[in-house]
This record gives sequence, structure tokens and C-alpha cells, in this order.
Amino acid sequence: MLDIHDLQKKFGKRQALKDVSFSLAAGEIYGLLGPNGAGKTTTLKILAGLLASDGGSITIDGKPYHREQHELKKLIAYVPDQPFLYYKLSGEEHLNFYQDLYKIPYAKRKEKIDFFFKYFEFEEYRTELVENYSAGTRQKLLIVGALVAVFVINMKMIPLPHPSVKNFVSYLNLVMALFIVAGLNSRFTFTSIPGEGPGLAHIFSSPLVKEKFYHFKLWFHLVPLLLIGFALYAVGDLALHFDAFTRVIALVFLTPAIVFLTILSLVLGIETNETNPLSPEHVIVSKQGISYMLWSMIYLVAGMIFLIRPVGIYYWHHFTHAAIPYREILAWFLGFELVNLALITFYYRRGKKLWLAREL
Repeated sequence: MLDIHDLQKKFGKRQALKDVSFSLAAGEIYGLLGPNGAGKTTTLKILAGLLASDGGSITIDGKPYHREQHELKKLIAYVPDQPFLYYKLSGEEHLNFYQDLYKIPYAKRKEKIDFFFKYFEFEEYRTELVENYSAGTRQKLLIVGALVAVFVINMKMIPLPHPSVKNFVSYLNLVMALFIVAGLNSRFTFTSIPGEGPGLAHIFSSPLVKEKFYHFKLWFHLVPLLLIGFALYAVGDLALHFDAFTRVIALVFLTPAIVFLTILSLVLGIETNETNPLSPEHVIVSKQGISYMLWSMIYLVAGMIFLIRPVGIYYWHHFTHAAIPYREILAWFLGFELVNLALITFYYRRGKKLWLAREL
């Protein structure tokens, strides 16, 4: 991540730095120890771009770094020993000012600002002017500002020592995306039919074909859930840059999984067969509601277990530099899709039959 080699700095005739060399890997914490005048602050100021070195080299992620290298400077946040703050700004205004300097969009910065204010127990100072802060609180504000800048500007700096770890994170991201979709189905899709109440009487007594309403309900919930599921996965991809194969896995796994869970939740919602409107809280803890959450979790675990084989085949051959058996991997993928197609077809027809036979 950071490599310093033979760093030099003179102030007049005084040699402040001579042949300073050290390296930092991602995730390491490194301390500079020494007496006054040893060059600790000078080294940090050169790294922050406040001073120019007289010799030596600095590389960040393998790229040469100097004080005019603005893209690499985005990866560095500096907390001085003396807090340079604007007394007529509040803590939150300071943080937004720092993020403006780093050109971080407001939507990206807000979540991290909220997190670090809570993490450092700093909420009570959020809107208070800095002139009212104690010395320790001012220093804490600078630390929060540095952390927000580093975390938001480049999430790729989160230490992932090996590509296999990053790939593992991508599968956790898949599980999390599908778990969230399952929860949304439980709260909205599943409760939509029992929550209709008298509205169903208007629908059933209208000239509207009942089958069309069944399809409308299905598509009404399915389309946004597909978008949400893939958006959740895309956030992780944008942050960590997963490889192409994990994106194929996302397409193979998420698409049928979201379709199946949405149809399952709709069918179980129809099975509740309530004529009086129920609150979502009552519907979720019904027999069908508990059944949905149980079966969705079983499906999620079974799906991930099923995909262990093709994923293992691909990465084993990839890391051993052997020829990848794409036909075998494709066969497993097709098997997964066919099993899901059978489940989707069965529950789609069951839901349609129950809906058309439903009476009020």
C-alpha cells in the first residue's frame, strides 16, 4: 500500500530526514517514535503534501507519489498535532467542508458521517460551534474528519489480502441481498392479499378478470424486488470490484431466487384466506407467515450449498492455473435453473388456482 525509500529533507544546513525507509501493508498500523526533532512530523507533512522532499521516493499502491499527485492524495487524510479549525463552523459543517475538498458526493458522505458521530459519541457536538469545544473535542473532530474522508473516498482500501477473500465477500453479499429481498417479501408481498380486506370485494365484483389481477400483483412486487436485489449486489461490486465470474453467479443465483421467493410469498398470502383486513404484524406471525420465513431460509441455504460445487470447480482450476471445465460448470448452472423453474412453475400454478377459486 505505502512504500517509502531513502526519504531526504533539509531545512537550510540542518538534515531533518536522511535515508528514511519503511513500508506499510493494507490494514497495518505504524507508529513513528523518536525524540523531538527526529523528523516524525516532517515525514507526515511530506506524506500529506504539505512539504516537498529533497530526495527519495514514495509509492502508494505501486504508483509514484508526490505532492501534486491529486488522485493519490485522495487516499490520504492528515490529522495535525495542532487542530486547525474554523471556530464559527459547527462539527457537522466542518466534516461537510472536508468532504467538499475531497469532492465526495453528499449521498455517499452522509452515512459515514452519521456512523462516526455515533461511534465517537460525538452527537451532542454535531451542531455546536467549534469555538465552544474543548481541546480534546477539537482533536476528536479532526480524527472523525480524516476517517470519513478515507473510508468514503476509496472503499477499496479495506484490507482484503487475497482475491479469494474478496470473492468470499461477494458471496456473502449475495446472501445478504437475498435475505433483504426475503424480508421485503415477508413485509409487503405476503401481506398484500390479507391486507386488502374490503378491497377484494370490489375487485371480485368488478368486470376485471381475476387472473389479470393475479398477474398484476405478481409483477407489481417482482419488478422492484429484482431491481433492489441487483442494486444491493451492485453496491458491493462498485466498492470492491468483484471478478467477472462472481457477476455471472449473481445473475444465475439472484434472478430465479428472487422470482421464486416473490411467488412463494404471494401464494402463502393467498392461502391465509382472510376476508377481514389484518395488520401486517398479525399476518407475519400467522402460520403462513412463519412458514414463508422458514422455507425462504431453507431455500437460501440450499441454493448456496448447491452452488458450492461449480464455484469451487472454477476457483480451484483458476488458482492452480489448470484448464477450467466450463461445460461442467454450465451443467451445474443449468441444473440450478431447472430446479428453480420447476419450483416457480409449481407455485405459480398453485397460486393461480387458489386465487381463481377464492371466495369472499
